[in-house]
Amino acid sequence: MIISSLSILGFLLFVIHELEEILRFRPWIVKHQNDPAYKNDNIIKRSWAYPSTTTIIIMIIEECILFLIMFAFAVILESYELALAAIIINVLHLFVHCVDAVRSSRWTPGSMTALPTAIIAILLVWVVMATQYIQLGQLLLLVAVLGVFMLINLLLLQKNAQRIERWQKKVRLHAR
Repeated sequence: MIISSLSILGFLLFVIHELEEILRFRPWIVKHQNDPAYKNDNIIKRSWAYPSTTTIIIMIIEECILFLIMFAFAVILESYELALAAIIINVLHLFVHCVDAVRSSRWTPGSMTALPTAIIAILLVWVVMATQYIQLGQLLLLVAVLGVFMLINLLLLQKNAQRIERWQKKVRLHAR
């Protein structure tokens, strides 16, 4: 498989899932935030990190840019390991959504696309690892380092969600 094709497919799987998050996060929170049955749900507990759909879009665009950079470098450096690392990091993120849905015994934002896109991504990784020489140590190091980076990035985005919300409202106000 060509690295550019792998990167495009990996990025598309990421985007499909993120589109579900854009469409479902805020409506789901609004629908369930006052329902006692959902009081212990992680998304409801952290709803402050998702103040509006616009803020969610800004946060996801930033994550998309980081994934695009990883995939672009994978193509430029001709590194299957880097492309696979980005895909595996996404699979780990999808796995969290699957666990959350199973734990809560209900569909949560992101869980509808999590399993199908994770399965396709895992198959992609398997095909590449079966057909290409992959430096496993390098792959594992990239997954660990970039995975921690992406996790810290997500936590910083969530921590600064209210600032992003105020900023985007200010920009919209000045645009009028």
